[in-house]
Amino acid sequence: MRAKCLFVVGLLVGAGGCAEITDANAPYTLTESSSSSGGAGGGDTGGMGGMGGSGIQCATDADCPATGQVCTVPACIDGTCGTRNALNGTPADTTVQKVGDCKIIVCDGLGGTKAIHDDTDVPDDANPCTIDTCENGAPKMTNVPADTLASPTLQQPGDCKKVICDGMGGQKTVIDDTDMPDDGNQCTIDTCSNGAPLMTNVDVNTPCGLNQKCNASGQCGCMKIADCDNTYSFCKQRSCNAGVCGIEYLEVDTPLPASDQIVGDCKVDVCDGDGNVLTKVDENDVPVDGNECTQDKCNSDGTPSNPLAPLLAPCILGDNDVCDGFGACKKSNGKPCAGGDECVTGICMDGFCCDTACDDTCKSCGVAGKLGTCANIPLGSIDGNATMTCAGANVCNGAGLCKLANGQSCTSDSQCASGNCKNGQNKCQP
Repeated sequence: MRAKCLFVVGLLVGAGGCAEITDANAPYTLTESSSSSGGAGGGDTGGMGGMGGSGIQCATDADCPATGQVCTVPACIDGTCGTRNALNGTPADTTVQKVGDCKIIVCDGLGGTKAIHDDTDVPDDANPCTIDTCENGAPKMTNVPADTLASPTLQQPGDCKKVICDGMGGQKTVIDDTDMPDDGNQCTIDTCSNGAPLMTNVDVNTPCGLNQKCNASGQCGCMKIADCDNTYSFCKQRSCNAGVCGIEYLEVDTPLPASDQIVGDCKVDVCDGDGNVLTKVDENDVPVDGNECTQDKCNSDGTPSNPLAPLLAPCILGDNDVCDGFGACKKSNGKPCAGGDECVTGICMDGFCCDTACDDTCKSCGVAGKLGTCANIPLGSIDGNATMTCAGANVCNGAGLCKLANGQSCTSDSQCASGNCKNGQNKCQP
């Protein structure tokens, strides 16, 4: 019998006079040998010894478990799981890659890895004054030309300056008298002077606002608030003081009008004292859902909630008077009912909401003075609602038992509801 030798990407699996495959990218191969035994594995299986065979049976590569190695993959070889090397040039797992190093790690076809150039894996040194590229697999930072405007995020509008690149990868701030400020005052001319903001008053009596004129202090004069042309917000209101339009900030924690509030959101919008609106937790602004069997609450973080009221919490909804613990208002024990769904206990017996099923003989939830409680039916009464009724010749004895009624034949006192079997007459007597 001629044994077979199994190679996977140049690795010998079988044993006994087989020549090793040298092509690193060759798939697993089965070749004939003059040996009469299978070596490490033996027989036609080729043995998995040299391959690290698992002994797991398979039909395709997909049936085999992952190898746990970066550049080896599972392989189904003659029905048994083994491994083979990933093809040369296959990108390795992302865990071994380094972003921005101008290289990519690939498999070498022999189970190992190697780095090759990847000029698309461009670095980023976060410097707005360099251009980041790759050159022959190495990061390259080229300085942008001098006087190039640096990133817009580095600029401060209206400060009469600009940030530019210095041509050596650095930054510097220079005068820019075109970057003029704006103080929002109609009575000043805003310019730059050698890199510094400059506000110059316009001529006195220059028109401004609504039928107003600029004064010598560079302010727009007013006689009343309506003369001031800017309408602000509730927390930042216009003012006219000593003939000058200004701004008045309302005090800290001044609530906004009710029309600007959201009712029941457990929050309140107030002024912060600087003209802005601040939202604060208000535990008194509870979310009212109109259900007496839920609680209207605000959590400490300002989250509205309506948790269920506890069982037997009072409520009013028609004849209903207690909560069932699930958000519904029901009838308490002892109230008349037509069905269990009306009762807080879910039990309606003898026409009343009851604490228990109360279907034993001579027990009732309708006993006067004990309505809603399963109690003994009084002496001499019948019980037609029980599972085993007590009627006809029998009546209840007042202690929860069904006995013979008065006038019925008896042989002992224990047979009678009254507990009295008259001697001589042999009948139950009062």
